[in-house]
Amino acid sequence: MKRNFDERIIETKRKISSKAFHIMLWGVLVVTLYRQLYLKQEFSDYDDYLLSD
Repeated sequence: MKRNFDERIIETKRKISSKAFHIMLWGVLVVTLYRQLYLKQEFSDYDDYLLSD
């Protein structure tokens, strides 16, 4: 059964997901710059960004 959503609901969901993506993107950028500039880490130290066992 397919739900028919109002255009306003769809637009609100898109805005929320867009804001969440931008917050995540800026967070990753800030953390990366902090690690690069202040902690002097190499890119080989960024394996914790990846999901690994």
